[in-house]
Amino acid sequence: MPSYFTDDKKTLNMTRITILFSICVLNTTGCFSQKNELLSFFEEIHRDSTINTLHLRQMGFNFKDIPDPLAVRYFFDNNEDNLYAIGEAYNMDENTYTEVQYKRTVSAVFSKTIGTIVILSYWLDGTTYLALFNKTKDSIVATMPFRIPRPAAGEAFLHSILFPSNYIFSIETTHEWTTVTTRVKLIEIDFDNEKFIEHNNIELDSPMTISRFDMNFQELFELVGISEDGELINPKQ
Repeated sequence: MPSYFTDDKKTLNMTRITILFSICVLNTTGCFSQKNELLSFFEEIHRDSTINTLHLRQMGFNFKDIPDPLAVRYFFDNNEDNLYAIGEAYNMDENTYTEVQYKRTVSAVFSKTIGTIVILSYWLDGTTYLALFNKTKDSIVATMPFRIPRPAAGEAFLHSILFPSNYIFSIETTHEWTTVTTRVKLIEIDFDNEKFIEHNNIELDSPMTISRFDMNFQELFELVGISEDGELINPKQ
């Protein structure tokens, strides 16, 4: 068998190279783990998954709370003051409201990776958002509301569907004084330019409740120009 190392000096040099290589690998792994610490809180979904926010809770997502240091860094502009907000506490005995300060919580819902961009869904202040996270920049580059649940009184709400094609169907009913309006939208995720692009924004002739939306989604899809499978079609006139 041939000898690859004919003297002690060569062996010593190879040992040094091996040690240096091992240190570099360990350092690189450490940096990679640190950069992706935020992503570890999100449950990765399959690329062919369809996410309907009407059934978000029933889909079994854990809604993991993100630690404050990460929340401040990625969701509150690296400003710890933004971690706190002012709300009202109700005293039933005295029938009064008192201003109180509370700490805001960011909860991770799910993620979906497309190249260097990760679609994140997270919960904050009662609203579920979609965000685009750039792994190279290690930052969130775009955000949009994904779900605003119906309040105890009234029919105001925002619900969305994320298709495997990475198009988003959105329906929103709002209350403006005595006027109730429902709009449906088709939104594209533009990975190249790292933003959400709104293609169609149509006001319905009459406001729609959640129950009506759940029963008539096919008609609404056709209105904005998307199929049940998330493929683009000609909008229904």
